[in-house]
Amino acid sequence: MSSTGQLKKHNSIKAEIHKSKELANKDLIHNNELLQFSQIVSHYLRSPIVKIKSIMNHIKSDEVFYGNETTQNLLDNVSTEADKLDEIIYDLNKILEVYSKQEIKKYVNLKKKLNETCVILNKEIRESNAIIKSEFTDTRGVFTVKEYVLHLMQKLISNAIKYRSPERQLVITIQSFEEGNFSCLLIQDNGLGIDLKKYRTRIFGLYNRFHDHVKGKGTGLYLVKAETESLGGNIQIESEVNEGTTFKIYFPKY
Repeated sequence: MSSTGQLKKHNSIKAEIHKSKELANKDLIHNNELLQFSQIVSHYLRSPIVKIKSIMNHIKSDEVFYGNETTQNLLDNVSTEADKLDEIIYDLNKILEVYSKQEIKKYVNLKKKLNETCVILNKEIRESNAIIKSEFTDTRGVFTVKEYVLHLMQKLISNAIKYRSPERQLVITIQSFEEGNFSCLLIQDNGLGIDLKKYRTRIFGLYNRFHDHVKGKGTGLYLVKAETESLGGNIQIESEVNEGTTFKIYFPKY
């Protein structure tokens, strides 16, 4: 290679390094800002709500003041709304934590994480008589945050159990494979499914629910998406009503 070519290559490498440093600094600043906002939400917003709830409990213990039916209904409504606001602030804080945390990525064995998940969900799996099939021969592990993998598996398998079909035995299939620059974790069930023509744009939204027969707040899939994106990956869904749902979670290889 000529000296001119070597110089161009050297300058190109320097430019790439400089660009990488700039992106890293921007991410660090962004994460620090999110962390500060998370602390504000956790302390300055949640603290007054805790005090309001404490005051409400104190008032309710006063039989003379709380004995009036009109006053009782009014205070019960205030207490209910305070509880709802407390839950929203708690959820918001969890979301901010996901985006602001500087987690260390390590090699995560998928089979081991599935075994941990099955132990955590042992009662639900037994009571639902669910069959769990797994195949990790193509991709045995991923380089990522192990706590997130555990939560992703736990949430999606738990959802499959909650939204199983009463017409057939629940079968959950978990596989992994390589696709381009990503390692993919597939979690598939034969449950009730979701009408994607109707709900696709809302699937990963906050406080969205698509089946009313099971209790829930509608935050699970939002957090799954947030955790996946914080890892530099993405999540996709395929679903048919009364046939089941397939989630594909893509983890960057590098």
